[in-house]
Amino acid sequence: EFVRKATINRLRSAIESVDHGYDETHVSGFDIAWVPKSKLFSRGKGPRLLGQFVACVDRDAVVDAWTQAGKTGGSTDEVCVLLMGAAVAPSGELARAIVEQRRRRGTGLTLIPVDARNWEAHMPLDAPAIAKTLLARLRTGA
Repeated sequence: EFVRKATINRLRSAIESVDHGYDETHVSGFDIAWVPKSKLFSRGKGPRLLGQFVACVDRDAVVDAWTQAGKTGGSTDEVCVLLMGAAVAPSGELARAIVEQRRRRGTGLTLIPVDARNWEAHMPLDAPAIAKTLLARLRTGA
């Protein structure tokens, strides 16, 4: 529980220092969530950012996070899930699980497995820029 809280607090601090274009909100099934700030007559730009801490980032955690994220909103919204854990399965296992979920449920979601011990991530090439910036900030501690 201590590691989960510390991880979530560090992530919260990082997003607050990286981009002020997001508001924190509550999303069932996730430890932390941000949505783009709304403009006067339009929705803010950027993906919804969801963070979840699990004991081990593995195939089952990927499937569960993908399922939970699919319940959070409309199919046209871009969603980015940071799935963080103190242990991470081999990258091949994670890649197969992510490919399987994309094939079954669509591609409007980006899931990024993150090792919370050192903030190393299996970053997809098409990950949103905000996620890349956020994880770079977390890795460097700046």
